[in-house]
Order: sequence, then C-alpha cells, then structure tokens
Amino acid sequence: MPEKIIKGFLKACEKVLVIEEGEPYMEEKIKAFGQEEALTLPIRGKAKDLFSRLYEFNPAQVRENIAKFFDVPHTPAKIPDLSDVPEIPQRPPNLCAGCSHRATYYAVKKAAEGLGTIYPTDIGCYTLGVLPPLSTADFLLCMGSSVGTGCGFSTATDKKVISFIGDSTFFHSGIPGLINAVFNNHNFTLVILDNSTTAMTGHQPNPGVDMDDFNLTGYGRVSIEKVVRAIGVPHVTVIKPYRVNKSIEALKEAIDYKGVSVIISKEPAPFMPRTLKSRGASPFILAKNAKITEIVSINWPVRLFTPKAKKYTLMQTCAQAVPFAPKFARKRQSCRSGRKKKQCLHNYWSL
Repeated sequence: MPEKIIKGFLKACEKVLVIEEGEPYMEEKIKAFGQEEALTLPIRGKAKDLFSRLYEFNPAQVRENIAKFFDVPHTPAKIPDLSDVPEIPQRPPNLCAGCSHRATYYAVKKAAEGLGTIYPTDIGCYTLGVLPPLSTADFLLCMGSSVGTGCGFSTATDKKVISFIGDSTFFHSGIPGLINAVFNNHNFTLVILDNSTTAMTGHQPNPGVDMDDFNLTGYGRVSIEKVVRAIGVPHVTVIKPYRVNKSIEALKEAIDYKGVSVIISKEPAPFMPRTLKSRGASPFILAKNAKITEIVSINWPVRLFTPKAKKYTLMQTCAQAVPFAPKFARKRQSCRSGRKKKQCLHNYWSL
C-alpha cells in the first residue's frame, strides 16, 4: 500500500471509513499508519454497526453505512414489491461448452460403474463436477487436498477412491501428497486433468505448458508424467479423454490396480485453440433426415451443423455416447477410433 499517500490523506481527515469486503486488511494497515503519525482520528470499517466480514456488499448497504458514519442525511430507496414476479429458474455453475473434463468424468463414471466410489476433488474448474449429472466431487478441503484426503479415505474405508486434481494445482500443491501416497503404498487412483492452462483463475501458464505455443522463448517445461514416474508411482497412464473407449479401458486398469495409480488426462481447454490460433476440431454434419435415436444426458455440449438450415445448434451430449440412425453425411476425415458405426472422435462421423 502507498504509505506516504495514505499518511498524507489521513492528516487531512477528521474521520475515515474503510470499505472492503472480507477481512479488514486495509483497515488494520491504515490504522497502523495513523498510529505511526500519532493521529487520533477515528478509523473504522468492520464493526457490528457497520460492515461485516461476511458476504458481498450491495450499493444500498454501502450508502446506508456511509450516511450513518458521516452523519449525512439519507433516505433509503423504497424496496420494490416483487411478489407478483415469477420465480427465476436457477442457473447452476457449469463447465464451458466443449470442456474435456466432461469426457474424463464420463469415462471415470463408466469405468467405476457398480463400485462404491469416493471422489475427493480439488480447487479448479473440475470442482464443478460436484453437480449432477457428473457427480464426481464428494469432498473438498483446500488446494492440493484431493491427494492427501485420497490417501486418508483409502486407509479409513474399503471403498475405491478416485481423486481429481488439475495440472496447475498439481504443480502448486499436489506433489507432496502423492509422495506420501507412494511412501505409504496407499490404494487409490489420482486423475490429473491436464488442460494446459490455469483455466478458472486467469488463464496463466503453469510449468507443464509449452511456452513456444505463446511465442515466448527462454522457458523450460516440466512434464507431469515424468514427475509422477520420478516420484515412484508404479502405475501411470496418459489418456486422451475424447478417445472414450480407450480412456474407459485405461481407467478400469488403474482402478483395479492395488496401490497408487495415476491417470493423466491430456486435452487443452476449449478456449486454447482460439487463443493459440490453432485449428480445433470440426463440427460433424447431419445429412437430410438424419436423426439421433437416443440422447444420453451427460451435460456434454457439442456443435451440430444442419446443412438445410445453414446454422450451428448445440447438442447437449457427445456423439460417442449415443447410438444413432446411420444417415449421416460422410466427413473427409473419418472417425479416429476406427469404428465404422457407433463411435466418432472430435465430432467426425464415419459411415
């Protein structure tokens, strides 16, 4: 904080009100500046009759407390009668359209079907897996806790434990817990969701990112896979989550393994191809009269292009998860899975 500016400001004041949400960080620092200058003016902020440490402030609350503290005449605005307004539908927080975390969660749920599973999670986009239909976040304590609590749950219960952590969070505070897991030979699976960015809190790179993609030179790169293997994890597999069947098979092997197993799910965040100006996956194209015969609700948005309407629409599921009527226009690039009818990758149909 600018000490000289604040001290000069305080000397020109009779009283000061500090308005800040959360803890009184600035208030306490400003009080200390006042004490250093032997000033006796009242400096207040957090108090029972003023602002709380809890929740967010609103304009009406701020106006009222300013008027009260500085003895300014104030007439609160009349609260409108909303009794006749219909209830607004709730819009829960959601993963971005096209987020590969959905593919990973889908594969995990398929691989763990029928098992009594505990899903510790961590701080990041993937925390949104807590809501249905994904339901892959049973416990969250703090950043890096998914690994440590996974160790604890695997020791205290007979249930299979599958923990989730992001690439940035893994570098930040997930490595010590994994070392503990290897040392104590705990029995659980850690899924590291590597989307090549810090997606929820700023899109800044992490040590596992290739900085050449951002046209930045002079940086190294730390491989998550090499770090995990160097720690001594005996079972390590890297998957591409959009290769659904292969991902499910790899996850089943990791879940069945007795000991520490790690799955690294690698797929860039959906905004990354646009950021890096690289070519992303193409939408698949429906031929005339083509129809999806069944929709599986896994909250997995992908784009459809309808030639007749000449527009994109959003289908709230993935083509790999649904059987379909085989009347689709053939794409120039066929399905990467090699399947001829029931599978497609990255929105490519093959007939």
